[in-house]
Amino acid sequence: MKIHRFFLAIYSLLTLLATGNLAEIPNPPGNLKVVNVGPGFVKLSWTPVPGEKINFYKLHYRQKGDSSSIFSEERMRDPAHKVRRLTPFTDYEFQVIAVNDVGDSRPTDIIEKRTSSSAPGTPPQNVRAISLSPSTALVKWNKPARPNGIIKGYKIFYTLEPDIPLTLWTTLDIPLPQANKRQATITELKANKIYSLCVLAYSMFGVGPISDLEQVMTKPGAEDSVLKTPVTPGPSSKSNSR
Repeated sequence: MKIHRFFLAIYSLLTLLATGNLAEIPNPPGNLKVVNVGPGFVKLSWTPVPGEKINFYKLHYRQKGDSSSIFSEERMRDPAHKVRRLTPFTDYEFQVIAVNDVGDSRPTDIIEKRTSSSAPGTPPQNVRAISLSPSTALVKWNKPARPNGIIKGYKIFYTLEPDIPLTLWTTLDIPLPQANKRQATITELKANKIYSLCVLAYSMFGVGPISDLEQVMTKPGAEDSVLKTPVTPGPSSKSNSR
């Protein structure tokens, strides 16, 4: 931020030397504020300085928390603008500069705003499963890379027939607070069978994409571990008929 203002000061000084009229450099706009916000946009407005002829405005913005990053810039003529293609549930910093024929004004003070939440943007990560017994399996996962807000829960889908529609799979809902553990145990499974499963996250704004397919084989049951010895029939006896 200090470096940015330093270069603005140098630019203003060069403008003064070229024109000899510092008074023509515009004053910064006033009352910069947010008037609307959504998951992927922030709309701002500001007040022009009365009596000054402004060619256009520069609106600078960046994600909060990285002071070393360069501001993105958009230009407009009206004292209002909607910044689009932002990341949901993310804090941003904004400032505005007025520009006339002479040069740039000082930037306004930075204001901050968080974009709104939306449905999760990516599936749960690193889904894995392990059989605990012939009838149970433990499923674990990591949160989505882009949760886009507060996760309200997860859904586990599992089946013995992965080719059937997902709507026909068995579903296990994992709401808060259990969802914060990001693991759950599936019960009432069949022994020695291969189950296919996947996981999705959801919030109050909708469901996110589903994870890649994971498979787990349940442990053998008691009947599977018993060695069945074949019965060998003995020699047949012939009965003498009289």
